[in-house]
Amino acid sequence: MGPSGVEGAIGALRAPHLVLARARVRLALFPVERIPVSAREQALRLHLLQISPYARTGFAWHVRGATAYAWYWDETALDAALAPHNLSGRFVRPVPEPLLRQRGPDGFALNRTLDGVEGQFRAAGSIEASSWWPASPDAAEWAHFARDVGGAYASAPCPPLAQPAWLAEVPPELRIVRAIQGETRFNENLIYFVLLALLGCGAIWLGMAQWRLVGAIAERTAERAALRQELGHILDDQRAAERDRTAVTLRAANEHPLTQLDLLAAFAALGIGEGQKITLTEWDFRNDKLRAVLTATTGEVARTEMLARAERIPGLHNVRLQIENDPKSFTLIADVARSAEPPDAAASLPTASAQSGTHKP
Repeated sequence: MGPSGVEGAIGALRAPHLVLARARVRLALFPVERIPVSAREQALRLHLLQISPYARTGFAWHVRGATAYAWYWDETALDAALAPHNLSGRFVRPVPEPLLRQRGPDGFALNRTLDGVEGQFRAAGSIEASSWWPASPDAAEWAHFARDVGGAYASAPCPPLAQPAWLAEVPPELRIVRAIQGETRFNENLIYFVLLALLGCGAIWLGMAQWRLVGAIAERTAERAALRQELGHILDDQRAAERDRTAVTLRAANEHPLTQLDLLAAFAALGIGEGQKITLTEWDFRNDKLRAVLTATTGEVARTEMLARAERIPGLHNVRLQIENDPKSFTLIADVARSAEPPDAAASLPTASAQSGTHKP
């Protein structure tokens, strides 16, 4: 297998761990301060799926402070490299080379690796930036790496080449995950299935909600039609009542209203007779009620005859006489109908000459 494969990826084999040369791994930093501890590995899986160029990706990671440091590699190439040695990926744990080297001081370092040279920038004991070259970098390559680190380190000079010693054991905080791509496909399919199930449930719920909404709209439409019909009946009744009111008004206008002048003319005829003269001393006509005080100033008047004459005046009803202390005075009280025919005093009231004999009390 040529240099582009994984030949040389197997370094010192320390069962059951397998050292992966720096040339075969990449470094990714991921902030995990706001991610629960139980969800950090899954978050790293999703993050590496987005940035990894490999079909199947394995990674080793650890957390320091608020940052997760993940070294990832090509699982397919690793399996191909293990096959000639009759090794199975299930029985070995790949560990990136930089994690098995002793840590140097903070700042820049240039370390010799199994198959090349690695430039590192350390801060608080962690590798914050790393770059690999097959041989020592020239000034331009180093300047590019320093600029990537940024800040006050952009113009840092290239340190001398060093050879860090191996650690005696794998760091205990290190976690190794194999073939996340294949597992993630299953997870993705599971997620897709769950999403489809949720979408299906949502569609069913929306369909039922729409069905209920259509039913409610139909009910409201029927209620509205019934209200419109009832309103139509009410309007028809109102129009009929208006027509009746108009007809009554017109009919009342065509009838002769009974006025006080008509009543006064009728009462003036009450005294017509032989030797009789009646004086109207009090007149009160309000709210369709009449109260009149009459006094016989000449001659004598029989009250029963006067009551009979008053009852024949059109428009007067419930006529009654109230006796006063003066035998020649009496009070006439009656209800008045407004729409009576105009009274004809001479025709409606019989005089003394029209009766048989002469009136005497």
